[in-house]
This record gives sequence, structure tokens and C-alpha cells, in this order.
Amino acid sequence: MSDLGVMVNGAARAWRADETIESLVASVASSTRGIAVALDQAVVPRSEWPTTTVPPGAVIEIVTAAAGG
Repeated sequence: MSDLGVMVNGAARAWRADETIESLVASVASSTRGIAVALDQAVVPRSEWPTTTVPPGAVIEIVTAAAGG
């Protein structure tokens, strides 16, 4: 497996070519409840997380909804 350079929430990370959005989220969040993911500025539907791989140079934003006002 080769390593990929990706950005996750503004921080550079090495990543494997076969890494998916689902495994990435699992590595940084204790729960997927209320989480949304954008890959190169496009929202990835939760149903596609298991099959969406992280390409080299990807920019990923993982955001969590927060209640408040």
C-alpha cells in the first residue's frame, strides 16, 4: 500500500490508497451521529462513506452539528 498526502480539517495527514471516508471518520470521531463529510468541497452522502476512497491530495472536512442558538 502506498501513502497519500491528504488534508483533514486543515491538517496534513498521510493516508493509505484504500482508506475510505467511513474508516477516516471512525479514526477521528467516537460517534458518527450528527457528522457530515465533504471531500474536495462536495458533501459525501453517508450511504457512500463505505465505498468512497480518499484520493491523493484530497481535502476533507469533517463537521459535527452542534445545538445552540
